[in-house]
Amino acid sequence: MAHERVKELDAKKGLVWLAPSKVDNTYALAMRATDAAAKGIASVSDLAMRARRGERVRLACNTEFYIRPDGLMPLLRTYGFEFESVTRMETDRVYDDLRASSDVDVGLVFSTDGRIAAFGLSILRDDRNFFPSYLLTPVVRKETLNRHPELAAYLNALSAKLDNATMASLNGMVDIEKKPVEEVASSFLRAGGLIR
Repeated sequence: MAHERVKELDAKKGLVWLAPSKVDNTYALAMRATDAAAKGIASVSDLAMRARRGERVRLACNTEFYIRPDGLMPLLRTYGFEFESVTRMETDRVYDDLRASSDVDVGLVFSTDGRIAAFGLSILRDDRNFFPSYLLTPVVRKETLNRHPELAAYLNALSAKLDNATMASLNGMVDIEKKPVEEVASSFLRAGGLIR
């Protein structure tokens, strides 16, 4: 598992990985929920099948995913299809265009983004497990942990309270409601009994 391998490599650099949370902020493909439901598309394989049958499917994604060696081209090879068009844009604009533009059918999103639910989008199930896992995990310098061993308990308690739904809700407060990050974080920590 990649998580264990990176943890092992970081240990050699004096970094200690604590308990991972249940937050997996990986890449995902999303559609407008109404379109996905109307077309019976719940997974990337469903989308690929429709594209192979000649249906027009247009993607919006950020430039990083477009050019990454583990990005767009390997995704298309894994699922065996092509998009009719791919428009590269800033990540924030992907959400806006997917919500409001008839020029975009599918967008590359991050799975814990609060705009997914708020904008009426639906994540397509990655049924071939193409996208890597990005588990949110506290990492602390070993020397710091040696000086303050109590940090591990606090950070592990925080990890235990986090999952994708919680993180999406917190992200939505910042991205959609425009609340300051510090306010959202401190409210969450207080409500969870992690700070006073």
